[in-house]
Order: sequence, then C-alpha cells, then structure tokens
Amino acid sequence: MQRARYEVDLAERRYQAVDPAHRLVAATLEQRWEEALRHARHLQEAYERFLRETPPTLQDEEWARISAVAADIPALWQAEGTTNRDRQAIVRCLVDSVVAHIRRDSAYVQVAIAWMGGAQSHHEVIRPVRTYAQLRDVDTLMRRIRE
Repeated sequence: MQRARYEVDLAERRYQAVDPAHRLVAATLEQRWEEALRHARHLQEAYERFLRETPPTLQDEEWARISAVAADIPALWQAEGTTNRDRQAIVRCLVDSVVAHIRRDSAYVQVAIAWMGGAQSHHEVIRPVRTYAQLRDVDTLMRRIRE
C-alpha cells in the first residue's frame, strides 16, 4: 500500500513540475499519474475485500469461552436468556440437512438428520392427518369401535 501511495505522489509531483508548454510530456505524465491512481485504488479494494473475507483470529480466552459453551449445548439451549432465534442459530450450526419422507397414506414421517461432522440420525414423527384411513393403526381402531 505504501509503495502505491508513493507512486501516486511521485506521478503527481512530476505532472505538477512540467511546463504547460510541453503538452506531450504533460499528457504522458498525466497518463502515468492516472495509472498510479488506478493501481492504488485496485490495491485498496483488494485489501478491503481481504479484510471482509478473512475471518478474525480468536484469542486464547475467546477459544476457551467458545469451547466451554460448546461442551454443554443442552444448558445453552435451556438457559433463561436463550431466545427462539438463538435456538434457531444453534440448530443451524449443528445440522447440515434434514430430509423428510412423507407418505400420503400415513400419519408417520421418516426424518433423516445429517449433522455437521458427518453423523446421521433417523427419526419417526407423527403428523396431523385429514382422515382416519391415514392412521397406521386404522384397522385396530375400527375393530375397537365395532366392539
């Protein structure tokens, strides 16, 4: 960055020092000055982009605090100050994807959760249904009603 700033200053000094009667020299120096300004602007933008894209480095104390919280997720989840938005952020950090297989003729839904780190868990949940025919145990229910 300092070198680019130096080049801009040098180009400006050379441009300012030229005699206006020498238009060709002035035009060449002006062109170099503009190039130096473009180069400095490009470097500044690249540096700002680097700062935006580079994650900050954490101090040892910050790592220790994060590790302590991560070690006890249930306590963090149930803490009095934890909001639903916080819980949503926690889930987004822990879960990679969720796939639900819903059968139209059943109240049961098969759910596969892919956790960060590669582990997977499979669950079965019950969903609301519109008709009794969608219940898994409809035959047992109907037999019980007839009795």
